[in-house]
Amino acid sequence: MNSEALTARIAEVLEAKKGMDIRVLDVHEKTAMTDYFVFVTGSSAPHLKALSEDVHVTLKHEGQATYRRTGDPEGGWLVLDFVDVVVHIFLADQREHYAIETLWEERGPLAATPPEGEDPEPQDSDTPKDFDFDIDSDVK
Repeated sequence: MNSEALTARIAEVLEAKKGMDIRVLDVHEKTAMTDYFVFVTGSSAPHLKALSEDVHVTLKHEGQATYRRTGDPEGGWLVLDFVDVVVHIFLADQREHYAIETLWEERGPLAATPPEGEDPEPQDSDTPKDFDFDIDSDVK
């Protein structure tokens, strides 16, 4: 199953389990980390757990293993990582607080090289330039 089909299937499962405000962001041009983020809101900690379990079990039976699951329903945020698709399952207050989808909407693609006409910063030292100091060898 390609990443688009996987994303659509995840959204279907979340909708069937009464997930709210399901949103998909295509981030494949912004990061090499994943192709899509899926965001969904649950109504309570047990609902978050049910959404997570249903996506995990349904897709496992369809041959799509979850690479990693993390988070705690009581903390209000769970993450399912399918590599090409990352699912964020939130309680409403946590989703609003972290506003991850807004960050990704506003973010442009990462530049692999500096813009034309700009020189890259020299990397001739292991010490970050913000910490340019001498250490007194007499201090114990």
